[in-house]
Amino acid sequence: MLASPSLPPTLGVYRVTTKLGEGGMGVVYRVVDARTGESRALKTGRAHTPDIVGRLRAEIGALEGLDHAGIVRMFDNGVHEGMPWYTMELLEGSTWRDWMRQVWSSGAPEVSTLDVGGGATWSGDALDEAQQAEVAVAASPAGRPRLAAGHHQAILDAARALCSALRAMHSRGLVHRDLKPDNVFIRPDGRPVLMDLGLVWRGRGSVGREKIEVHGRAVGTLAYMAPEQAAGRPVDARADLYALGAMLYEALTGRSTLRTSTVAEALLAIQTEMPPPPSSLVDGVRPELEALLLKLLAKDARHRLGHAEDLAAALEALGAAPVAEPVNEARAGAFIQSHLERHHLF
Repeated sequence: MLASPSLPPTLGVYRVTTKLGEGGMGVVYRVVDARTGESRALKTGRAHTPDIVGRLRAEIGALEGLDHAGIVRMFDNGVHEGMPWYTMELLEGSTWRDWMRQVWSSGAPEVSTLDVGGGATWSGDALDEAQQAEVAVAASPAGRPRLAAGHHQAILDAARALCSALRAMHSRGLVHRDLKPDNVFIRPDGRPVLMDLGLVWRGRGSVGREKIEVHGRAVGTLAYMAPEQAAGRPVDARADLYALGAMLYEALTGRSTLRTSTVAEALLAIQTEMPPPPSSLVDGVRPELEALLLKLLAKDARHRLGHAEDLAAALEALGAAPVAEPVNEARAGAFIQSHLERHHLF
C-alpha cells in the first residue's frame, strides 16, 4: 500500500494547521482559508490506492451536486500528487455517537471495530452488560431503563431532520451506504448534519428507488448494514432507511440491534435474526413506535418503508417536530430556466 502524499504547509489558498482525525479511508486536517481567514476542514486519502482514490472522487462528485443544510457543505476540491482532496465546513458540536453517550447517563464504551474487507467494519453494542445494569437501576418498577433514558423527543426530532437530508440524496439517485452514528454530526442547536459520503453509490439512468443498485461485496458498517447490503445484493434508498432504523433502535433502547461476537455471526444475524422488540428492553415504548422500528429493520426490503418522506411522516405522527424542506432558489431558478428553454417557452 502506497502512503498518502504528505500535505505541504499550504495547499492552494489553504494553510494547513493541525490534523483533526483519521479513519479507514481519509485524513482530515484543519486549514485556514487565506482569502477569508476562516477555518475549514480538509479531507484527503490516507493511502494512495485505487479504492481510496475512487471513493474520494465519488464523495466529491456527490457533494458537488448537493446543497442542503443537513449535509456537510463542500467549498473547494483539487488533486495533490494524484490524491483528491476537498474542503468543507468545520463543524462544531459532536457526533451522534457522542450525543448518545450523553443521552445515556452511564455513557457508552468506545466502539471496537473489525475490518472484514471491502470497507465493512463491525461496531460493538451501544452499552455493555455492566453499563446496561447501571442504567437500569431504579429506572422503573420493572428494573428497566426508560425509553431513550427520557430523551426520546430529541432523538425523534433529530431522526426526522435526517430524513430531510436523506431525501435530498435519494432524489438525486444517491445512496449513502454507510449511515451510522459516527457519520452524523449534531450541531449545538441539535440539528444533525450528514457527512462522510465515502461509500456513496450513484444510480445510473433513472433515479427511481428501484434503480439504485450495486452488486458484489459487503461495504459499510455491520451494526447498521441492511441484509441485502451485507449479502452483496442490490441496494437502494431502503438500505439507508434500515441504517437509520438501527440508529434509532440503538438510541432509544441503549443497545445495538446486533448481539454477536464475531463478524461471521454478525453477517448471519443481519440476514436472519430480528432484534428483540424495544418494549422488552425499555419502558415507555408506544406500540406505534415499536411497529415503526421493526418495520424499518425488516429483513426483506419490500416490507420496509420505501422513501425518506414516508419515514418523516411516520415520525411526525409520533410527535417529531416537522422540518421545512429547504429550497435552493438559485438552483430552482436554473431548473425552471432550463425547462422553459427545452420546451421553447422562453
